Amino acid sequence: MSIIRFVDNLQNSKPGNKLILRDFNWPSINWVNWSSHSSTENKFLDTMRTNSLNQYIDKPTRARGKTLHISNDYFVDNIDYDAPFGKSDHCVLLIDCNITADKRDHTEKLALSRGDYDGLCNSFQLNWHDLLIPYGDNNDDMWLVFKTEI
Repeated sequence: MSIIRFVDNLQNSKPGNKLILRDFNWPSINWVNWSSHSSTENKFLDTMRTNSLNQYIDKPTRARGKTLHISNDYFVDNIDYDAPFGKSDHCVLLIDCNITADKRDHTEKLALSRGDYDGLCNSFQLNWHDLLIPYGDNNDDMWLVFKTEI
């Protein structure tokens, strides 16, 4: 999947803050005026505009280029550039984000008192072998018989 399709799919998947970090290797993008001489890079810039994305990195983040940090909202407060970790040529980015998590209490509770336990017990008395053998290797048909009997 191309990065352009990935960004479009990500933006359309679920609402909320998105943060993308990647080494794009697109050195000819001019982030001051959001332009490039490359058609591929211009398609990417158009995708960023369409999806209301922002680019925050303003310094080189590796010895041979720049990692981009892209987000769909202004929730990044600060970015610190630290020394590379181990043998990597990528610097370590410490990103302070200002986000709040939604408090969700959607615990599904089953109404176990409404179960047909007598019917379930009776289904265990069925001769499942005789019921399912006519369907041979057809798992879909066997599943339908199983669901109908339970």
